[in-house]
Amino acid sequence: TVTKPDKKVLKFKTIQSAINSVQSDDQQGEYTITLCENYTVTGHDVDSLIDFSRPNVNFVIKGLNQNIELQVYNSIKLPVDTTFENIKLDYGTNNGHGIYARGHRLEMGQNITMKSSGGPILIGGDNGSIVNKSEIIVKSGTYPAIYGGGYLEDSGVNGTVEIGVSGGQIGDIYGGSMLASRMSGGDINIRLSGGSLTGIVSGGCKNSSKENLSNVNIYLFGTELGENAKVYGGFAENTENTNFKGRSTICVGQDYSVNTIAGFSTLKVFRELGLMLFL
Repeated sequence: TVTKPDKKVLKFKTIQSAINSVQSDDQQGEYTITLCENYTVTGHDVDSLIDFSRPNVNFVIKGLNQNIELQVYNSIKLPVDTTFENIKLDYGTNNGHGIYARGHRLEMGQNITMKSSGGPILIGGDNGSIVNKSEIIVKSGTYPAIYGGGYLEDSGVNGTVEIGVSGGQIGDIYGGSMLASRMSGGDINIRLSGGSLTGIVSGGCKNSSKENLSNVNIYLFGTELGENAKVYGGFAENTENTNFKGRSTICVGQDYSVNTIAGFSTLKVFRELGLMLFL
């Protein structure tokens, strides 16, 4: 079903039909797509999201209950600010598939679970193009990696990157892109206040960045860190020839035990979460 901004509810059999109905509508605001039974995303559904072009609209995609499964065997590219909540995601073994926010706000909200261990990669940017900003919020679910930038080469961000984690299980977090991309413009802010992290958190790209002009701010309060977790400021462990040009600040709660902290201009230790601005 689709719940329109005026609360009128319409019924559809496919996500493609639901998205097409919103495209032809004239209301502004939030459209809620509720899955009433298990659903497998098709290529037509993916194409309808890519082709969507209405301004001043945002989506909420959820299950009628949190046991409803959304089966996704390819990557999804979002056209507007989107929240997922109250749903079970089935990404199989993943094979590198992700959710591309493409510069829009992506929120993985409450009551998201995974049918298997392979959750989606969350990508704030795009796949081969530049976006003006990036924002990813995670409150539940399991994700192998989060990238504030894009995935392929030349998929950077010209403006501010915001990544906030208050719940869920995360592998790695990079403020930059997967491959070499130029990051410039606004700050890269990574705020970790809950959930768990098993791998690396870094303000840079996973692989050598062409040039990173952003200032990096990483805040660690409340997120459980795995035994091998590592915190890097403007670069990552495998980035030897980084072109990081900005400043990096790492703020850590006083009770943290971190295996590795490196690549920072400033390191601050705080006693209370209230000293920082969070979600």
